[in-house]
Amino acid sequence: MDTVLASNMISVGVDIQRLGLMIVNGQPKSTSEYIQATSRVGRGIPGLIITLYNAGRPRDVSHFEHFKYYHQALYRGVESYSVTPWSSRSRDKALHAVVVSLIRYLVDNMDGRFDAINIDPDSPEVKEVINSIIERGIES
Repeated sequence: MDTVLASNMISVGVDIQRLGLMIVNGQPKSTSEYIQATSRVGRGIPGLIITLYNAGRPRDVSHFEHFKYYHQALYRGVESYSVTPWSSRSRDKALHAVVVSLIRYLVDNMDGRFDAINIDPDSPEVKEVINSIIERGIES
């Protein structure tokens, strides 16, 4: 039997296709955390999740008493994300930082503390960085 012992850190970053059993000790504080953690089980094979509730915690008792309804309506309270890296709001907020970071990392003599002020938008290296970002956006 293979076993993975983990805290709530399993809810992100763990992607093991053969996880088939999870024991959740107490109800997580948010529905999204519960969904994230329990969705790690049963990806490559059928899975089983056992939740151990604490009778001394009112929140756990409530989830136990309304178990079926809670799981039938599990995704109702979770908002879907309609934002992509290429949406206009994402571009407005973050694209400039991506461009400057890539230029400072990829273009010679741009990695010093005060070198960003010397970025030449007409240099071939800078244009190449910008064009690669544009091409990636078109491909997405």
